[in-house]
Amino acid sequence: MEEKIEEENSEISLVKHLEMSIKPSDQLENDDVKALQKALEMANLKIKALDTMIDIAEEQLKIDIRKKSGAKQSSK
Repeated sequence: MEEKIEEENSEISLVKHLEMSIKPSDQLENDDVKALQKALEMANLKIKALDTMIDIAEEQLKIDIRKKSGAKQSSK
């Protein structure tokens, strides 16, 4: 039983090694950079959308939503 497990582990190790060798490390880094750039782009779009929603809410409801610099917390 142990021999079979060791054999399977060595096969898995070989498969992982082959998968890693398919793409050079530069390609992996390039893919990582592209994924991070896409995530950053999406985060910036989300921030812009939220800022726009706050601006519209402040305008329509005539209230200040954003905290002003130097503002103190209200005591409860």
